[in-house]
This record gives sequence, C-alpha cells and structure tokens, in this order.
Amino acid sequence: MPDAVPGPRAEVAALLPALREAAEWAGAMVHRLGDAATAPGHDGGWTPVRIVVHLAAVDAEVWTPRFRQLAAHDHPTWVWTEPDLAGRADPSPDEAAEAFGGTRAALMAAFAAMSPGVDGGAGATDG
Repeated sequence: MPDAVPGPRAEVAALLPALREAAEWAGAMVHRLGDAATAPGHDGGWTPVRIVVHLAAVDAEVWTPRFRQLAAHDHPTWVWTEPDLAGRADPSPDEAAEAFGGTRAALMAAFAAMSPGVDGGAGATDG
C-alpha cells in the first residue's frame, strides 16, 4: 500500500504552531529591542513596532474576516485590501505585542471554528 500523501489538512496542521507562535515571537523581539523598536530601519523604513502593528491589522482586517467568510460560503471572493496605517499612532512595543497577540488569537479561533471541510476550500481575490 502506498504511503499516505498529506492533504491540505495535514499541511495546515503543520503550519498552525508557527502561526500561533508568531505573535509571541514578535512581541519578544520588540520588547528585547527596547528603544530601537520605535526607531526607523536603516533605510528609513518602518519601525519594528510599525511592522507588528501592520501584522495585527492584517490579522484583524484581512485574514480573520476571510476565514469567517470561508466558513460561511463555498467560494467567497474578496477585493484586494491592505490595512491603511496612515494616521494611526504607533503604540508602545508592549501595546503592539499585546494587540498582535489578541488579533492572532482571534485569527486562530476563526480558523478553529471552521468545519473540517472548509480548510481545503479556496477563496479568490479579485484585483
């Protein structure tokens, strides 16, 4: 009998621990950086805190709603979206880490709430 080929559920299960731990890891990194967590990168790019804020916003505004739509609809479609961080003040490193932990927990809960058949489903992005 041939070896079982892992399906989408097995691949997702292998990825879940890393997804869960990402917020904890990011929080530890910005905390360890101290004042440098709020300093722009050497190229003038986003601060480490701004990156964590962006990750939290993507969880809250993009991925969690999409997981919920996957659970509710057979073939949802989405318009491309990118969280608009303009005008949002950067929080402290600890506040950013806490926010990302909360949005990642909500994302993981949305995934867990999906029925077993949904994780192999697919949605499409328009645009």
